[in-house]
Amino acid sequence: MINSGQLVNGLWMGAILILFGLAPDILQKAADAISTFPTAALLRIHTSSRFRSMIHPVAIRAPRWLALLGIAIILLGTLAYIA
Repeated sequence: MINSGQLVNGLWMGAILILFGLAPDILQKAADAISTFPTAALLRIHTSSRFRSMIHPVAIRAPRWLALLGIAIILLGTLAYIA
């Protein structure tokens, strides 16, 4: 038996996993934004070419089983709340 707060937490986690599993380009765009953040944050500060070469684009492919895992978390959380 879980309480309503734990149920909501499970629903959010499941929804995020479903989103990452079905739309992997969202995860790729987030990784690209994180990798370009240091250069965007340092607009006025001169960054050396060595620093720029340290930032590599990240290729992330989310597996489809993340969506299935999200569905399973939602279903198990709902069943645990009902029980």
